[in-house]
Amino acid sequence: MRLPEFLRSLRILHRCLKEAQPDVILNFYELLPPLYRLLYPQSARYWCIGHQYTCLLPGFPASQGQHFARRLFRALSAWTAWGADRLFVLHYAGFQRREGRALLMPPLLRPELYALQPRQGEYVLAYAVNYGYAEELKKVAAAHPDWQLRAFWDHPEHPEPYQAAPNLCFYPLNGAHFLEQLAGAKAFLSTAGFESICEALYLGKPLAVLPVAGQYEQHCNAEELLQLGLGQVVQTFHPGVLMGTASATAATVHYPNQEEAKKIWQAAFQEAATPQAERKREMTEFQLK
Repeated sequence: MRLPEFLRSLRILHRCLKEAQPDVILNFYELLPPLYRLLYPQSARYWCIGHQYTCLLPGFPASQGQHFARRLFRALSAWTAWGADRLFVLHYAGFQRREGRALLMPPLLRPELYALQPRQGEYVLAYAVNYGYAEELKKVAAAHPDWQLRAFWDHPEHPEPYQAAPNLCFYPLNGAHFLEQLAGAKAFLSTAGFESICEALYLGKPLAVLPVAGQYEQHCNAEELLQLGLGQVVQTFHPGVLMGTASATAATVHYPNQEEAKKIWQAAFQEAATPQAERKREMTEFQLK
């Protein structure tokens, strides 16, 4: 039982917030803040940020056939958003569209990404944290010696780059190195995690994703990519769909640069912080003009 640790975390959180007296509490999809607000009522505004809140929007492309997982995902998302004044929903596209209390926002990208210049290399980059995916890539490299493959993995026995075949090299996980390799890749093969997909889209890379089995959110991410026409979904960790000329065409999606993104977020925060009565008065004055 971790109940004592859980309660201790609530007390620590209460002590910190009592001392800080914040105007706004931001929740990045954590389960603890709603319970804290239930036990310790707050006057501070409560905002939530996350891609997961897409599941609360109309027309959410839920993965089919996983009814219990879908209900659980929506319930967890609704719980973290309980009592929130505003949901900032990180999204692949359609930024600044309003859906009730939800506002679609550009993804929060690493600052290093904005400084990179995309290049059209000859290799496909893969994100193969699962060792089983690495074995699949080795088989692909052996069967297609003319395909150039590079991959990132987290293998304890290979802390240095590992040349598994003349046309396949594995690199240890490293954020800056990963972005550099992604910027120069021909295309990107990955699991269906939100951040890495957004980084590939920002750099204009064609991509294919394989949702991790048992991770419902990744299946939803894959369905959303298909619905928006931004990528392909594969059944095995095989880069073949990215090797053809037509298949390796990147989807067109405009992501704001660093300064543009900063202005978008600042405007969204300012609007959310404005009392509702004041927003209504400003809108009335605008209409009268």
